[in-house]
Amino acid sequence: MISNVCRTLLERYDAHDSQRTRVNVLYVIRDWDETANLESACAAITRAALAVWGDISSELEIDTESTPFHEFFRLDFATLPHKILDPTAYTSQVAALAERYSSQTADSAEESAPRNDVPLQDVYEHMRRVWTIVRGRVNISDERRSLADRVCPVFIESALQFAKRCIKEKIDVEAKADDFKASSSQTQNEAMEHYDRLAALYDPDIRQKHRVTLAGAVDMVLLKCYLHHVKSLRTIALSEFKQRVTALQRTILPMPPMPSKILFPKLDELKGDCLKVFRELAIAARLNEQWTIEEQAAALELTMDDAIAPLKSQQAAIDLSMERSAAIFSRPIAPLTDIPKMISDSAGWGRMVASAIWGR
Repeated sequence: MISNVCRTLLERYDAHDSQRTRVNVLYVIRDWDETANLESACAAITRAALAVWGDISSELEIDTESTPFHEFFRLDFATLPHKILDPTAYTSQVAALAERYSSQTADSAEESAPRNDVPLQDVYEHMRRVWTIVRGRVNISDERRSLADRVCPVFIESALQFAKRCIKEKIDVEAKADDFKASSSQTQNEAMEHYDRLAALYDPDIRQKHRVTLAGAVDMVLLKCYLHHVKSLRTIALSEFKQRVTALQRTILPMPPMPSKILFPKLDELKGDCLKVFRELAIAARLNEQWTIEEQAAALELTMDDAIAPLKSQQAAIDLSMERSAAIFSRPIAPLTDIPKMISDSAGWGRMVASAIWGR
């Protein structure tokens, strides 16, 4: 019995399970002789239980230092005298044990009566008869499905908590696309394996139904992490876009200025390149093809437009200045062809000015 209990606890072992409680194990030593040493007997039983615990831990490849026996079990011991040789003491001890485990519910004023119908001899045959009666009155398949329906949601919650711990410990949102996708896939697989291990003994149809629910929940948790990764890519893409715009400005400043019809297509080309790289990296990191990045791509394009808005406003003034300069320098200049006439006209104007001055 202790072997089955140990195996069940270790198969469901979770180092981070805050809901784990210790199991009370009561050893009742029958036909006890008061002349024997009770402490030695208890010590021998404890050593045997520890040996079973160690063997099963090794079989399941679980470190016994991280799963000490005392964190899972609380051992207790009781003795019963011989039923035939000392029936009075035997009955008294049995009543004391029954009283020890009797319970009183909030809705009942009477304590549950102790069970006297479980024999001390041939327990196996007794249980076989009990199950024969149970199978005749109870639909075991329905009970198994009902039990699985009750416990599988608990396993789902445990697997989700496990997935969140893995995300926190193993996934770096600023990692490269391939590394991020690999970590996400590993977390998804480990969470599903965690659930499969907990629910392995329950009805397969119910287990699979809840497994689909868990897969969707894990997908949502990983999607939130993926969106954080995409936001990180968006920040990197925006920074790269600004650096390339600055480099473009350095090639055209201070002279000669570049008109809008040349500058704006170059800016659009830079924006398209950055958006393309952003999409490629985001898709490479995506674990589920149904995850969309269009909202993040639109937000990136909007921020890039905001980043170059001052440059476009400044470019409007540059275009106006270039138009005015072109209008001024495009006027024709008359050729200097009749130079003697210009000289004579200049001399005539000179005499007129001199006469006006001396005439005063």
